[in-house]
Order: sequence, then structure tokens, then C-alpha cells
Amino acid sequence: MYLAGDLSAEDLESDFFYSSDDMDDFCDDTTSEASDSGEECYGSLPPEPRFGNVEYKLQLVSPCERRFQHLVTQLKWRLRSGGGSAVYVVGVRDNGALVGLHAGALRASLCSLRDMARALGAVIVSARARRVTSSRAVAEVYIRKLADTQQSVELRVAVMGAIEAGKSTLIGVLTQGELDNGRGSARLNMFRHLHEVRSGRTSSLSHEILGFDSQGNVVNYGCSELMTAERIGERSSKLVSFLDLAGHSKYQRTTVYGLTGYSPHYAMIVISATAGITPITEEHIGLLLALELPFFAVINKTELASSTKELVDRLGEILSTANKKPLLITDENLARNCIAPSILDSIDNEDKENEGSFIPVFPVSCVRGVGLNSLHAYLLALRPPAGGVETTREDETCEFQIDEIFHVASGAPVVGGLLARGALNEGDTLLVGPLDSGQFVKTTVLSIYRNRVPCASVRAGQSASLGLRPGPVLRPGMVLLAIPEDYGTGARPAFGGCGGLRCGGREISELVKSSQEKNRKNARRNKNIKEINITDKHTDKLTDALGDGDCVCSDVVPLEDPNDPRGCIYFQASVHLLRHSTSISPGFQCSVHVGNVRQTAIIEGILSAMSSLRPGQSACVLFRFARCPEYLRKGRRLLFTAGLGTRAIGVVTQTFPYIPQPKDNL
Repeated sequence: MYLAGDLSAEDLESDFFYSSDDMDDFCDDTTSEASDSGEECYGSLPPEPRFGNVEYKLQLVSPCERRFQHLVTQLKWRLRSGGGSAVYVVGVRDNGALVGLHAGALRASLCSLRDMARALGAVIVSARARRVTSSRAVAEVYIRKLADTQQSVELRVAVMGAIEAGKSTLIGVLTQGELDNGRGSARLNMFRHLHEVRSGRTSSLSHEILGFDSQGNVVNYGCSELMTAERIGERSSKLVSFLDLAGHSKYQRTTVYGLTGYSPHYAMIVISATAGITPITEEHIGLLLALELPFFAVINKTELASSTKELVDRLGEILSTANKKPLLITDENLARNCIAPSILDSIDNEDKENEGSFIPVFPVSCVRGVGLNSLHAYLLALRPPAGGVETTREDETCEFQIDEIFHVASGAPVVGGLLARGALNEGDTLLVGPLDSGQFVKTTVLSIYRNRVPCASVRAGQSASLGLRPGPVLRPGMVLLAIPEDYGTGARPAFGGCGGLRCGGREISELVKSSQEKNRKNARRNKNIKEINITDKHTDKLTDALGDGDCVCSDVVPLEDPNDPRGCIYFQASVHLLRHSTSISPGFQCSVHVGNVRQTAIIEGILSAMSSLRPGQSACVLFRFARCPEYLRKGRRLLFTAGLGTRAIGVVTQTFPYIPQPKDNL
């Protein structure tokens, strides 16, 4: 937008705006009608757009109460049109004519605009003023709506099940409020690719949200206006985010990544009443039991089956191995009451000691609508488990897991993911990485969005999208970390080596000299003037790689340093092998899933009597990532798979920071 004559934002605080006494010329607010041509104009802009988030105002001085409420409603509409942001240009008529305002009038207009924004929970992010004459100026103001992150509840539910079970159809019916026609009409909006529409099979991860207001009503539908994701997020006191996972065995790796990377609170297993429990269904249930992820079951397509009793009995046989039982939910009261353990006790008094051992089962029909109200009531009553853990994580240092990278027109990176611990605010400076060198670099959070609505902060356990300052190339699996107080200070802890007794006293320059003397070509240049530059170059690289004063013995193993986070290639985990056809030995390749990290790894060593691992056995295993360093933390849950025949779970017990060898830098 071009306005004649430049005026910086700092001038808003200067005498030009606050020393004038011309407030007497404006005693009430007037509308900016295009026909009002009583004042001379000093240029023009394109006419005010009828739709969108741009609004022209001639002035907003001292509006009456009725007028103020009308202006607030108008601002709310502009914010909604702009997805949470609006641009107001003050001192301009609706037809785009630049009239400008004197200092006092412009100051009063900006104050009114600030009050309007506060009434909606929005803020003025920036204001730019430019002169049109020596005594008049116009202002361009950017307003943004902030989401109420303290009141809204976010629940993440992963939707799993075998192929043709009706997962996408069920999500479509729940979120759109329209029944299916029996041929998959409700699932079309869930698909992201053309081949998914043609085949009817989900191959990628997709997200849909279901919102509830403070009275428990679904806000996705039931009103005349089109409900976008932004409006659902604004009007909801609770949001249920569905993660639609693939059911085909060829997309099993994507399904496992959705479970580990997106950290869902619950899983919803969808079972077809006609196909019954398939091997894929058993695989998914076993995966959830191994990950200890709470889940409930939905028996879909009940209109095509005469009875679901046999299916529930078969489900009970599978769950009995984990000391769990299915609980059939047939009405809304039972759906709401089964959330509380005390209600479960009243349902079955004989199992008081087995609180939490029941798996709710909902028989539904997406064609007739049977059972959907009970499922809605259950989702409304459901809360994220272990709320105290989330509160504890808020007090820890920030760790944001990057799951997705978005490409926008501005060129600045936008990342989506989950805040695993701590709190994150707009404007924070963080560390992002690890890069291929294992290092982290600094970046700044420019903007935060939750459910497509701008917000000022994110708490532990919440998912968000962050706009970052341009920097290195990012990839899924990276993390954003808070900068430690003693970042980059002190020697890195290490295992082995001499502890600095043999090599600690040797200066970096001596190491460079020793390295050069091994090369006869460099030895012949000892008297060459270029030796100074060569030595300085090697000194800098060795200092970056080793650190001045660190042990440089060949057998030294660097350990994790909380003041200097780095990625790791090697890590150690305590692993329990659940299923495999034979035994696993060193050299075995597998896909490792640790949070948002998914990468092929090679087993370098197994600490057991036979240096092997058989199904049902546990051992300490040393892994090596095959591609690039990843950031892991001690205590994180690990899952590794190799096709459909191998599955193991474990816990990370030790990481070994990746530091490039000096020879790679010389």
C-alpha cells in the first residue's frame, strides 16, 4: 500500500501527534460516506473492498455507546474474514480518498480502535503512519485476534482400523452433521489426494476438528453461516482433533508415525460390523496396548449386521490378554458416566480393583444415525488423561516437536507440531535443530497459530503452527528448544579418554602443528609465509569441532550436556522384543519411532549373553541412525518395527552427542 510521504511508526509517539489541540474540531464520530466530500483529498487508494479484512475509516473520535457496539461488530466481521487479522486505514474515505487527520484526531481514533480490539480479545500488532500534508496524516493499523488458550480444551484422537472399516466416513459424519448415503459421500472431504478419492482408501494423515461450546452443543453445524475451521476454533470451549490414519498394510509406517509423532491423547478403533476383526485390527490393538495409549472402539456399519454380540465377544478375547474387557455403550447417560471410575464401579461392583480396565464400545450407523449421539456425548465428557502431568511439563524448559513443514508465499518457514513440554510465547528466541552437523542454531518465533487462529502463547500438550525467522533448511523430526542459561559455556562431559591429563594441557595450536607434521607436503612449507594462514584455518576448525580444553583422545566418548544440546547418531535403549520370526542380532535394520523422530536405524550391539534378542526377551541395545543426527532425550518411549512381523518397545536410556571428527574438518 502506497501513501504519499513517509512517517515511521515511532512518530506516533512524537510531538506531531500529541502536541496539537485540534481535538475541539471533532466532538463525535462520523461515518466515512463516499458522498461526503466536504474536505479536500490528498491522493487516493483503491476503493474499500466489500469483502475481506480491510476497512477504511475517516475517523473514530469519541463514538457513542451505540456506535461503538456497531464498530465492534464490524471489526469482528473483518477479523473473521481475515482469519483472525484485520487491517484498518484511518483518515481515508470508503472511496479511497486520502483526507488525513490532525494529530489529536488521529490519536483519539487510534485509542478508539484499541478499545474496539480489546472488546474482542484482539490487539493492535503494528501501526504505520504517513503524512499526506505537513499537518495531516493517515494511519494503517494491523489488528489480530488472540485465541483464549487458557479456557479451551484440546483433545487429540487418532482414528485407526482396518481398510473399509469406515474411518473417514465416521469422521465426516461426526464433523459435518450429515449422514452418509451408503456409498461414502461423507468421506470425500476427508481425502487429500486424487487417488484417495478414486480408491476410497486413506494413504496420508489428515486432520478434522469437532468443536463444543460451553453448553455442550456441537458448533460445527446447526447455524446458517458456513463454519470454517477458524470459526469453529473461535466459538469452541473444547476442540476434538481427529487424526485420520491409514488402514492399509502398505501405509503401516505412516500409521505408526501418526501415533508416535502426534502424541494423541486417545485412539478410536473403528471395526466394520460386516468384516469383523481382521489381522490389521488385531495389529492396531496390539500396537495401542504396547504403547499404553488409552482407546475406545466403534463398531461401524451396524445397519448391515443383524447382531454385534459375536463381534464384542471376539473383541473381549483379544483384550483379555491385557486384562481388559469391552463395555457396550448404548445410550448417552452410560456414555457420559463411563468416564468416571466411580460410575464404572456402579456398573460392575465385582471389578472395583480393575478401574480403567474397561474399553468402551459404541455400535453406530453412519447411514441411519444410530449411536452417534452416544458417541458425541462420550467425546464431550472425555478429557485429556493425566492432567497433572501436563501441568508439570509446563514448568519445564520448552521443547516443540516439528511434525510438518509448510511452504508459504513469504518464504519464511512455517512449522507445525506439538509442544511436548514448557511454554512458548510469540517473540521467543529458541534453538532449532539438529542440523546435519548435530548442532542447533538460534531462531525467533514470529507468529503462533492454533487451529488456524492466531494466539500469543502455547502450553505443554498443545499443538500449534509457528512462523519462524528465515534460517537453515528444516525437516520433520527437528525440535525447538529453549536456550539454556549457560549455553555454550564449560567443557562437555565425556566418558573415557584421559580426562585431560595427557592431552588437556596441549594447546590447539600444538594439535594443528602435530597434524601438519604428519604431512610431508605441509612440513616442506614450514618456512612459507602461508603457514600462518593455514595454521589459523586449522585452529579455527579444530576449536569448533573439539572445543578449546576438551579431551581429544581417540577413545573419548562425549556425553549429553544440558547446556549444549546436540543431535545424536548413536543412542542406547532398554528394549523388549514383542514379536519376531527368529532372533535379532547386531546389524539388523529397523524403523525407529521416538516421538516425532522416524528414521531407519542399525543395531550395533546387544548387551546380552548371546548378543541376540528373541521374542519375549529384554536387553540393552545400541542403535545407530542411518541418515542424520536426531534429538533424543533420556526416558523417551521407543518403538521399532520391521514390516508387519517385527515389533518391539523400549525406553531411551543414553544418548551420545554427535560431534564431527577433526579429520572431517581439516
